[in-house]
Amino acid sequence: MKKSYIRIITSFLLTLIIILSTLLYFNDKKEINKKSSIPRIEIDTSKITYNETEELIDLDYYRSVLNNNDLKGIIKIDGLLESYIMQSDDNDFYLSHQEDKEYNMLGSITLDYRVDLNDSKIKIIYGHNGYDRITPFHNLEKYYDEDFYKDNRYIKIHTEKENLLYEIFSVGLLTKKSNKHIKIDFASDDEYLNHLKWLKNISIYDTHVDVSKEDSILILQTCSHEYKDMFLIINARRVKNEEMH
Repeated sequence: MKKSYIRIITSFLLTLIIILSTLLYFNDKKEINKKSSIPRIEIDTSKITYNETEELIDLDYYRSVLNNNDLKGIIKIDGLLESYIMQSDDNDFYLSHQEDKEYNMLGSITLDYRVDLNDSKIKIIYGHNGYDRITPFHNLEKYYDEDFYKDNRYIKIHTEKENLLYEIFSVGLLTKKSNKHIKIDFASDDEYLNHLKWLKNISIYDTHVDVSKEDSILILQTCSHEYKDMFLIINARRVKNEEMH
């Protein structure tokens, strides 16, 4: 009798686990589908000449579509990435909310709350790596391949004031305990330059792109799937059209 009772309890618990797992799975799928319901970006950036104001995007239009003034710009890597850039008063909110402020475990692409997308000399943008799920920064892991980097060196940032172009100078890996890369205040130009040189030196291969104290920097951070407990850090310097090669 006792054994029969134990079998019934065990069967009940297994059934409960299966039901809960199924509910979690479909809730997970619901969140992913909800993410895809956000209005997508439809911008022809292929012919933009950078710094020509007549080509600036109308961010207010996209803010009205999202009903959210936290939209600060759009990031694009041709053929790889195109996403809204959100910003709140901390670095956590949009890592667990989508662009319409609804909760979503996949989060959104978020600009560090301490910086301005137009005016700051260092801009830092965070995003989740969805591993087996679709997130904008998931494909950044393709930069482990140096040949891929050679064909995809430029990052575009579109704001209501400027069209910004950045050239990647470093593809680095840092432990998740590290925060040196998100430093934004420096006592001198030399200290700033040393920071840029450090960002260049952590690269997993030599990009042959130099940096100087005059450079404005963009840093993209996401989790590494290939390397456990590591951040993938993409570092880029602002360039003008005539500097592209």
